[in-house]
Amino acid sequence: MRIKDFLEVAPWKGIEEALFLGLSEAEELGKYFLGFTLSNGHGIILFVDPYGAEIRGVYLALPEKSEAQYLRFCCLYKGRVGNTIFIYEIVNLSEYINTVKSESIIYEEVIKGELEDFLYTALVG
Repeated sequence: MRIKDFLEVAPWKGIEEALFLGLSEAEELGKYFLGFTLSNGHGIILFVDPYGAEIRGVYLALPEKSEAQYLRFCCLYKGRVGNTIFIYEIVNLSEYINTVKSESIIYEEVIKGELEDFLYTALVG
């Protein structure tokens, strides 16, 4: 999915600024995962190609299981401090967006370190 196409469907306040900041950081650092926290606490993970302005995957990180039809379970991440994160691929982006369209972006980061290694292994290869 092209960045432009993603921005046309993602209604969250602050997404454009956060995405371009994240892409710029990712390009400089040679990283491929961006994390965004929505005001409702949902974690959005984008697998990006920062050099080609492409989004290769959109994922949702939650502290609990979800049975939502627009999600497909991918993996379970257990951090060193004992936190558990359920990671789902968002298979129907427009349906997910309809459930959270009034939210806003409160945090953006380039994912690095242990979580980056885990995501790369679990989602890419």
